[in-house]
Amino acid sequence: RLWQSMKDLEGSAGDREAQAKELKSQEEEAKVQLEEILKQDKKLSRQLQAVQELEQLSWSLGGLLDAKAGKCKQATKMLATIEEDFVRRRSSRRAQDLAKALTADGATLALPQPDEAYEQEKAKRDAAREHRLKRRRARRAKEAEREAEGWETSSVSEEDGFDECVKDRSAFCAAAHKQIVADVAEEFASASTVLMPLRSAKEKMQGEYTEAYVHLALPDVFGLYVEHSLLWWDPLNLCLAEKGEASWGPKKALFSTQLESFDWFEDMAGYTEVMGDDDPDAELVPKLVQQSIFPEVARRLRNCWDITSMQQSERVAALMDECLLFEVDQSASAFSGILEAALERLKKGLEQFVPEVFVPNNALQKWYASSARMRLLWRSCKIACCAALLEGRLPDELLAPVLLSQVFTTRIAPHLQAPRLHSQEMELLERFVNALPARWLEKGLPPMLVPLRDALGPRAPKNPEVATTAESAARILHRLHCFDEAQAILDARQAR
Repeated sequence: RLWQSMKDLEGSAGDREAQAKELKSQEEEAKVQLEEILKQDKKLSRQLQAVQELEQLSWSLGGLLDAKAGKCKQATKMLATIEEDFVRRRSSRRAQDLAKALTADGATLALPQPDEAYEQEKAKRDAAREHRLKRRRARRAKEAEREAEGWETSSVSEEDGFDECVKDRSAFCAAAHKQIVADVAEEFASASTVLMPLRSAKEKMQGEYTEAYVHLALPDVFGLYVEHSLLWWDPLNLCLAEKGEASWGPKKALFSTQLESFDWFEDMAGYTEVMGDDDPDAELVPKLVQQSIFPEVARRLRNCWDITSMQQSERVAALMDECLLFEVDQSASAFSGILEAALERLKKGLEQFVPEVFVPNNALQKWYASSARMRLLWRSCKIACCAALLEGRLPDELLAPVLLSQVFTTRIAPHLQAPRLHSQEMELLERFVNALPARWLEKGLPPMLVPLRDALGPRAPKNPEVATTAESAARILHRLHCFDEAQAILDARQAR
């Protein structure tokens, strides 16, 4: 019995040791589980706090949109009125100047000039026009070698109201800022400050952020800030003074065509990359651009673009390139509105700045000798050069009829007297042909240019004077891929 009792004691001691080890293991496991529970609790507390903060932010932003969105829309409409009134005055003045010159030299307008509703300013316009004509005559007498009249078409007149437009823009921006942002709490005063708590909530919530569909509401929220920033945007440089910069109200004017120049762009782009490739806000910036900037670009192209200005046309091309970067749909459905606006402006601008005219036979001699004819031809050529800058942006099937039919066939060809006998007409034609996209000519001569080939080559006058324009005619024909006709001219010149 003694030995049995000792064995039982030894067995119970081993059991207690095993039980102690097991209890120790359970204790360690419990500690790990407790730590994990504490971590989860802290995480849930942070997420709860983030959700509560996001909810509070949502209510605040909702109230801000209710209070300010309407005012921002109203300010956008007012800005459009300021810009378009200035452009309308300027366009009307220039269109009327050319129309009067054309009719005075024997031409008849195919369509009457539209009434621009500025009859109350007629006396002022007439006085300013007379003053401008005197200065123009003085420049003609002083600058015998100046650029062809009709090409330089971007001058500003006193009657356009440029200084008044700049002052109105500055005062408007100051008032709009005061109405929209000045009385808003600092944490809601800009897109950057609003992004800070949103970014914090996004980092804390992660998957819950996506499940809450926050990203669906952000285009409406930040649309307010983007539209507010557009009040200082002047991509066509309508209100750009000679010094090259300006401050309108509390902020500097923005004249760049690059959207990265906006103060919200960098922070917004960074916010869309917080969760990597699967970030639900990946399309936020393109959506904002399409929602708020595309319509403004289309409006400016449709109503403000001066199609006779090379500088503005270059900026239009840059704007179209920039907007295309933010078109995420393969069908480019949003971008198509900008293309339609550009094409509409080209067609209306042709009717306004270079009206189609007819000249009766009894007035032809006066017409061919008139300065108005050359103004019409050079301005038509200038518009063609400006429109050609949109090659690769506007589809060929839309752009080609404008340049070849509406400009050349309708407005240039009928008013050429005899290009091979007049060096100025040859200069104009060479500039026009050089503006045409080369690939349009590689597939064969467009039918609208066949009369030009014949007038320069086979059907050119047989006068000795044509020798003076032989080189330029050969260059034009070579550009048109009419190589045989060009070589024939050079051979005939050498034979003489």
